[in-house]
Amino acid sequence: MNQSNPSGNILRKILQSPVSHLLRGRITGKQSLLERIDISPISDNVATAIDEIITRMPRLLKSKITRQLVKDCKEQLQKGQAEKQLLEKLSDPENIAALIRKFRTADWVLDSTIPSRLWPTINNIVGQKKRFGRRRKKIAKGREKFDTVCRSFQGQLEAGRSPEELAEKHGDAISIGELINETRSPGVLLDHELPEKIVSVVLDVVKRTHLWPNEKSDTARELFAHFTDGLEKGKSTDQLIKEFGSPRTSAKLIRRACLRKRPLAWRVWRRTWQSSVAMFGFLMVLWVVLFARFVVAEPTITFDLVQEYDDLSRAIPVEERAWPLYREGMSKISKEDYKELRGSNDLFFGMYEGPENQNWPEAKKFLAKNKASIELFLAASTRSQLGFINRDAVNREWFECLGWAKGYEFNSPYPIGSDISLPATHYLSIVVSRMFNGEIHLAASKGDGERSIKLLLARLSMSNHYRQACQSPLTQMWLNNMVSYTSKNIVELLKNQPEIFTDNHLETLFQKLFAMNVINPDPKEHESAIEDFLQKTYTDDGHGNGRFTSQGCQIIEKIIDDYELDLDLEWLFPAGIEYEVLTAPAVALIADRKEMK
Repeated sequence: MNQSNPSGNILRKILQSPVSHLLRGRITGKQSLLERIDISPISDNVATAIDEIITRMPRLLKSKITRQLVKDCKEQLQKGQAEKQLLEKLSDPENIAALIRKFRTADWVLDSTIPSRLWPTINNIVGQKKRFGRRRKKIAKGREKFDTVCRSFQGQLEAGRSPEELAEKHGDAISIGELINETRSPGVLLDHELPEKIVSVVLDVVKRTHLWPNEKSDTARELFAHFTDGLEKGKSTDQLIKEFGSPRTSAKLIRRACLRKRPLAWRVWRRTWQSSVAMFGFLMVLWVVLFARFVVAEPTITFDLVQEYDDLSRAIPVEERAWPLYREGMSKISKEDYKELRGSNDLFFGMYEGPENQNWPEAKKFLAKNKASIELFLAASTRSQLGFINRDAVNREWFECLGWAKGYEFNSPYPIGSDISLPATHYLSIVVSRMFNGEIHLAASKGDGERSIKLLLARLSMSNHYRQACQSPLTQMWLNNMVSYTSKNIVELLKNQPEIFTDNHLETLFQKLFAMNVINPDPKEHESAIEDFLQKTYTDDGHGNGRFTSQGCQIIEKIIDDYELDLDLEWLFPAGIEYEVLTAPAVALIADRKEMK
């Protein structure tokens, strides 16, 4: 046993402290780890061996490993172990440091009886670890594998094998190390007597099987036994590998046999999972096809309905068009009066109910203020054709002056939606109709039958002009409503003032109402409007058929928003980039163009 000298220990501590730097004529600097630890029982050679190991450690481990190695060395020396044996165990700092970094501890370095000659081989075997997994779990598994390998080597050493023989047998240990990682059973696989080339073939087969670790271990054992029998029969390594055949084919057959041996519950689960994946893949492919089909679908615009209406209006002689007079009359109304006429309920009820309404005085003032406009409206009603042109620069300038250019923009050659804006009908119903109605009540209150009959006939003519703005069921329904209201107005006037109309007046009104007989809209008479909707929402295959497009979805969404329909269709029209992806399958269920028509 080494005896420590107390006086020598004191001198050693002084020499390993900052005082040693001063004695050498240098200003002291930062102490090394060994200088800060009591290493008095340890010789300089052992301290140097420890230092060579810790210099290869990451900074976070240096302090811990240094204290651990110094403590173990002290304990070994106190137990009577010779310094030469300690140096032998620490003689391979590079591989020892590599193993310490893997296990984060050095408690095995001096306790192991494995010769230093085998540390490179053990490091090659243990050092090959999985890339993924939790750090603590990987360290524990690596340490378990290390202990198993050490026990296997120790058993072979005790059986009479030399370290050189073990190192030569395992070579660089790359194949056996990877095989141990795959099978997680190092104890059995390390006892083989097979060359590296055969182990490499076994590794290739085991990897390709993609089985569970215990199944891989059984496969490796069986293959080892097969090749060992071949070697014992005198066959060469190359001959055995050639007779074995393709590793891929062997792995496929082995995997198939192992899967058949697995429990029934697992096989049911596997088939269920495979069916689910196949169904999901089929649905994804179908979804992608529907999405691509939906994205590339574009409507084909073959005609412009608004342009057709404008062409018909342009064919009407200027002197027969009523719209220029309507527009001139409305241009004489100030913006403030427009705002009051469109937004004031008091003025609205005052004009429609007449003297019976409390707001009638304000209505009379409004009518007197805009007398010139009413006369122009009366002149316009005498003309047979409305003659409104949507894409007319004069109309556009007038709309822009009123701050209502939206109608002109909507009726562009390629509109965003399927709707056709009818600014003419808006002004005829909001401005002209209301002022006519108020003027009829005013003339009746004065007992002026001639003017009353003139205004009633003008209102009926204006209703006919309203229908001419667009040949559609909607305008026909509004015409019916206007004619019905005019009829009620005539009846009320006859009840309140029976003497206001002569027989000639009544005959004239009857003939006018008969000429404007209320009819039910017939969709067949408005095929152009239907075709216009279809051409903007469907593709055209040239044979009268086609599929729904994304523009069609936008048009339907706009219709829902414009008419404030209480329909929960947000699932069909989601917002954001996922709109087309989510809508594609739903659109596939919508009827095609021919069925919709």
